[in-house]
Amino acid sequence: MDLQWKKWLRPALFALAGAAAGWIYYHFFGCTNGCPITASPYRTSLYIAVIGWLIAQATKPEAG
Repeated sequence: MDLQWKKWLRPALFALAGAAAGWIYYHFFGCTNGCPITASPYRTSLYIAVIGWLIAQATKPEAG
């Protein structure tokens, strides 16, 4: 059971860091209209969180 929890910890941390980075990006560089991704802080955070999750999956250490 503990191994199952550890399996999801790294991607979840990457996604959380991505969401924080998305919120910061919106705060400093986001626009209010005409930008489909950066017009909303929630959309920007979600988008970057998904990218963080994908990076965690792509750089997953090999089991062995």
